[in-house]
Amino acid sequence: MFAKKERLPENVRAVLRKTKAESPLAWTSYVDDTNPAQADSDAQDTALEPHTTMWAVATRKALYCVNSELVEVTKISWCDVDRAGWEPATRRIRVSFTTSLGPLVMHVPQEVPVRFLTVLRERVENSVIMSETVPLTSAESARVAVRRAETGDLFIQVVCDPGVDPNAPEVMRLVHPVVGRLREVSGAH
Repeated sequence: MFAKKERLPENVRAVLRKTKAESPLAWTSYVDDTNPAQADSDAQDTALEPHTTMWAVATRKALYCVNSELVEVTKISWCDVDRAGWEPATRRIRVSFTTSLGPLVMHVPQEVPVRFLTVLRERVENSVIMSETVPLTSAESARVAVRRAETGDLFIQVVCDPGVDPNAPEVMRLVHPVVGRLREVSGAH
């Protein structure tokens, strides 16, 4: 079931060195399967169109996505990752962000990337110092978290469910006390 560790190609390592990335902790090759039709986890699985092979490389401070032509490197700080998960039935890693970016969907055709999945989880969890969920309605909520930036500084982050306006007066009224409480106990900015 589990194969020996896939080697990170030297040319990918060289590109990461040029970007001054830290040493890789774990990596996996994948096919970028980010597709609006597949964004819904209940969407029916369809045959993949040919896409560029990519490399996902986890370092202590960030996730790097490098295309196989080595012309594009995307750096994603761990504090910008809201959630990440493995979907074994479809062999996909789905990463959602705290920013306005849509989810990153990585189709992993080779063996289960256990080391990469472990590091992915650990790095995201390491960036969350503490958090609290604030119910907004019976079906909607906001998460207020103290996160660790790449620099080590702590900051407050509010992530609302899709479709919820974080600047709406009612949302602010409910979220503001939690922000204040977490800021007080953590010293976050």
